[in-house]
Amino acid sequence: MLSCKNIAEQSSEFVDKKLKPKQKLAYFLHLLMCGNCRRYIQHFRLMLKQSRNLQPKSLSDEHAEKILYTIKHASKK
Repeated sequence: MLSCKNIAEQSSEFVDKKLKPKQKLAYFLHLLMCGNCRRYIQHFRLMLKQSRNLQPKSLSDEHAEKILYTIKHASKK
C-alpha cells in the first residue's frame, strides 16, 4: 500500500500518466481511501494548469541592469 508521501512523490508521474499499470492501481486504491491525497492531486493539477497559462514577461536591458546593480551592491553590505 502506498503512503501519502509516496503519492506526493509520484504525483508528476501520475498526472502525466507515466505510471506502470501496477503502480497506477496502487495509486488509485490509495486515492479511494484518502481524501487528503485526492485534494492534493486536485490542487496539483490546478497548479499545473495555471502555470501553463502564465506568460513570461519581457525584461528590458535597463531593468536587468538595475537588478544586477542592486544584487551586486546588496552583497557588499
